[in-house]
Amino acid sequence: MLKIQQLYTFLLAELGDYAQRPTDLRCFAEAGTTLAYPGDENRDFKLSYTGIIIFANCTYNAAQLSHILLAWMQRHQRPWTGDEALAWDAEIISASLADIVFSVQLTERMTVTDDNGTIRITGDQPMSWPAAPSGPFDLRIEHDPSGPHSE
Repeated sequence: MLKIQQLYTFLLAELGDYAQRPTDLRCFAEAGTTLAYPGDENRDFKLSYTGIIIFANCTYNAAQLSHILLAWMQRHQRPWTGDEALAWDAEIISASLADIVFSVQLTERMTVTDDNGTIRITGDQPMSWPAAPSGPFDLRIEHDPSGPHSE
């Protein structure tokens, strides 16, 4: 669920007024699935989920927010389904405020390698989780230095 965290950080930077009131911007993942292919040699998998972005007390309109979200998706979530890139709902609070909820389909590919007994999971997005404790199953989460991949 790294992409939804990255999207949250991006939106706080792009929408300065939300940086002043970050509790009005909420992001979470729902309906997550993990796609994996059986086999002894292939341990790779893909996380897929719906990213939900809630803009509470929003002064922006759906077109402005769509533009910002599509710019992020162009770089971090390609390809997307053209006709249904984003879904959204809005509750009008006043003439100048609305609560707007967007949903977007997100995927994250994970590559799993065994490096002399150390299992390495390399994601297609930067990962900043603390290292897992060492033990019989030594698990390390790493970032792919070649950058984001289209998925």
